[in-house]
Amino acid sequence: MRRLIDSGNVFSGSPSLAWLLGCFLLLSDCSYHQDAGPLSPEDSLESMHIQPEFRVELFAAEPDVVDPVEMAFDAQGRIFVAEMLDLPYDPLVGESPRSRIRLLEDSNGDGQVDKSHIFADKLQQVTSVLPWKDGLLVTAAPDILYLKDTTGDGVANQRRVLFTGFALVDPEARITNLRFGIDNWIYTSNNGRPGEITFMRNPRAPKISVQGADFRFRLDRNLFEPASGPAQFGIAMNDWGHRFITTNTVHVRHVVVPWRYLRRNPFLVAGPPALDISDHGTPAVPIFPLTTPQHWRQVRTRMRQQRYRDNQLDRVEHVGGYFSGAAGGTIYGGTLFPKPYWGNLFTGDVSANLVHRDELTPAGVSFVASRPLGEEKREFLASTDVWFRPCNFATGPDGALYIVDMYREFIETPESVPEELKKDINFYSGDTMGRIYRILPKTVSLSAGRRAVRLGGLTSEELVTYLADQNSWWRLTAQRLLLERQDQTVVPQLKEMALNHSSPQARLHALCSLEGLSALDAAWLGLMLEDVHPEVRVHAVRLSEAFPELLSQLVLMVDDPSLRVVFQLAFSLGEFSGPKVVNTLARLSQRHAENPWFRTALLSSEIGSSNTLLKALLKIPNFWDEATIEKSSFLKELAAVIGARNKFSELTAFLMEISQGKFFEKESWLTASVKGLTRGLKVTGAPRQNIRGAQKVTHRLMGVSSLEAQEAARAMVIQFKLPGLFATAKQDALNPELPFLQRELAICSLPSHSFFDVRPVFERLLATPLEPILLTTALEALASFEDSSVPQFLVDHWQMFPVGARFRVLDILLDRQEHISILLDTLENGSIEVGALDWARKEKLLRNPDVRLATRARRLLGDTHQDRQRVVQNYLPVLDLSGKAEGGRAVFKKHCATCHFSKKGLRIGPDLSGVSSNTRAQLLQSILNPSKTIGGRYINYLVLTQDNHLLDGLIVNETSNSLTLRRPESGDITLLKATLTEVRASNVSLMPDGFEDGIDHKQMANLIAYLQGANLH
Repeated sequence: MRRLIDSGNVFSGSPSLAWLLGCFLLLSDCSYHQDAGPLSPEDSLESMHIQPEFRVELFAAEPDVVDPVEMAFDAQGRIFVAEMLDLPYDPLVGESPRSRIRLLEDSNGDGQVDKSHIFADKLQQVTSVLPWKDGLLVTAAPDILYLKDTTGDGVANQRRVLFTGFALVDPEARITNLRFGIDNWIYTSNNGRPGEITFMRNPRAPKISVQGADFRFRLDRNLFEPASGPAQFGIAMNDWGHRFITTNTVHVRHVVVPWRYLRRNPFLVAGPPALDISDHGTPAVPIFPLTTPQHWRQVRTRMRQQRYRDNQLDRVEHVGGYFSGAAGGTIYGGTLFPKPYWGNLFTGDVSANLVHRDELTPAGVSFVASRPLGEEKREFLASTDVWFRPCNFATGPDGALYIVDMYREFIETPESVPEELKKDINFYSGDTMGRIYRILPKTVSLSAGRRAVRLGGLTSEELVTYLADQNSWWRLTAQRLLLERQDQTVVPQLKEMALNHSSPQARLHALCSLEGLSALDAAWLGLMLEDVHPEVRVHAVRLSEAFPELLSQLVLMVDDPSLRVVFQLAFSLGEFSGPKVVNTLARLSQRHAENPWFRTALLSSEIGSSNTLLKALLKIPNFWDEATIEKSSFLKELAAVIGARNKFSELTAFLMEISQGKFFEKESWLTASVKGLTRGLKVTGAPRQNIRGAQKVTHRLMGVSSLEAQEAARAMVIQFKLPGLFATAKQDALNPELPFLQRELAICSLPSHSFFDVRPVFERLLATPLEPILLTTALEALASFEDSSVPQFLVDHWQMFPVGARFRVLDILLDRQEHISILLDTLENGSIEVGALDWARKEKLLRNPDVRLATRARRLLGDTHQDRQRVVQNYLPVLDLSGKAEGGRAVFKKHCATCHFSKKGLRIGPDLSGVSSNTRAQLLQSILNPSKTIGGRYINYLVLTQDNHLLDGLIVNETSNSLTLRRPESGDITLLKATLTEVRASNVSLMPDGFEDGIDHKQMANLIAYLQGANLH
């Protein structure tokens, strides 16, 4: 089976030559032709071009391996391979799934597979495998399974579900990538997909949500929880446990902030916990394949280009040249390669038939991923075989880098392929093939010095010695076996290694093994805090969180020379309390407030986001010497958490603190603190409160001329009751002679008193014409009242509102559950006409979580979805009309652009630049029946808050503590999860049914012509 390929001279000239030649051939060939057919394993091997000092060997191929997506070596050196034969479709009802686990063995010890058989079959879309306790962990959504062979015949006869509830979504985005970490947790990629996870060992344990996250678990302690990410297909860990994740277009991100720290402070609104670290393209990274894009991609591009020409549109469509199918990011953990390759990240691109290499260099608290010298314009490995699909990698016990090649003709989501091309595509083409390759340096022979892999048969004392191996596979496997065995007799041996071994990797593995054996104690761990290697100290700090006795030693580490150690300290100190902690966190704030990652670390704990921390900062004179933007940001974020916690005593103390002394005189500090405080109050939905100090701060800001200070004053007026402003506010609100901002502030302050007291003011306001902004301000003021008479007031004045303001009035009535019954009463008696509701607001009524309200709405409005196919049938004559793109542009601008054009990143509908490849019939169906197929990224969610607000929109960002909704008209709104009672996906598209209202057949034909040819970027 063995065959070698050395690097050729393909890189001797310009690396772009093959690409340019392919593009020329594509343009010159207008005939319909298929891609090249599959190559034999030997010929595919010949098609690979790799860096000169390496060679590639064929390790296994069909029929010994088929459709492989991951491989893992167990403690005996056997290889388990996940074979994903089901991709891309789940089996039909009544059919058995075809995916399976294959077992490969090298019984002769010569480095070649000589045995291959099926270990387990009939698994649905199996994506990942990991050895565990003489068996195998397997991801096969909706489950994580445990399989074991107890009879010795090499076939699993035990099959248990450990976890269930993972999303059955696009197979490319399901739970996958089981990885045993140095911290004794097992990590998986979940791509942020929703799921309520049940642990079947303890089904009564509370389910956990993994929406927006990855997943991790410990079977030795029956623990499971979300993990920061999220990753799609690829988790890599370096020697120190840093996690790097892969998604299809962003090939490397570093997970900077662990989920467990974010979730301990439910009032912190933090950004994404992972960072794109590529320095050679963000977010689009150029790559240099030796193949042209697949035939269907080329045809789709030609179809688009032809439509541009037909519609006289000046646009050139390009395809390829950037990561679009990144997969399997893996850090090389062996020593067989030359030293410059140790710790490098290898990532495949399955659509471009190549393997990309990154050097990872520490940078602050994160890393930078760079192209190595000599690979600036070429890839580590590229193939001319268009079927080559390098989807995953593994460092073997022999030190070689193994490539998992699924070897399919198509490895794309079918939804990405135009309908007229699908009839010529067999998405299972190649499902009888698959290969695994091995990369070695040219000068290395595996037969020399080969070690037999028999870790499972060693004693625990012997296993400890392998924690010092230079190859990460041996170290991690030995640690995993020690964790499984729980043999306490090796504790002295491990402690000796942790304290005195010359290898920092060995010391770290020994330290983590002791944690896994529950054998840590404060006195001994205190010695590890003094380790000479910073990464060992990082883990010692992390583990010290369980030992209050070590606090005195931890606070002294604020001066540690390693930024990474101090960063971990900022997280870990949040697990403690007391004056020592506060003063140390203040010193960290003083030194690192300019770093956003440090700000997140500090604020992730309650003590690090408290008034006591602010007081400690005020005692540091030189903290206030320079008013930097970064320090303002820290104050703003600190104040936001205090506001979101919404504790009366804490708010009072904070306002009193900033309303006196030097702080009060510093305009920038005061403005930043107020903006943060009011933002936090708004996010948590806090009602107005009358708090000492608020009025003094507001008056101070009102006297500052800067726009930012004026905005802060306005926010104070909205969030607090300010009795001192009330007397003049009633007059100023009605005085058209006053400056605009003064009048606006007056209107904002009216809810400081009861609605009964100010109702006459609103009566007079609405009785006279108002500038649109002032009318909006008045409506927002009305919306902030808790008074039950406000909705009836709005209904009574319905006829006074201009048409442009009526949607906002309806939203006020729709955003509170207690208001909706009044709205339904009004619609039923005709005070507000049913026709005033657009389709989106009708859907909100119909999908209300309160069944009684939804039933009333359905009786009144009918079911808007029953007749959608009939509407499509009525518009079928459109397909025979010749539309004009220019006329369609006007229709698009009026009805579509608001949602589908990105305005400052706030687009709520899909980017339509790719729909030109859709047929006229497809476009008609999508326009008239949009809820039939809703893209995963554009699902509309209904969110019910604790104070009975009902909101809906797209979830565009989610962390452990918060989610951000994007709404069609009002933009983004961030909500704390702690304030929510229900979040559920709607089966209704945000693009409402009834889009055809006001669009006749000719206009619809014009719109379709425009969508098939327009430049929509």
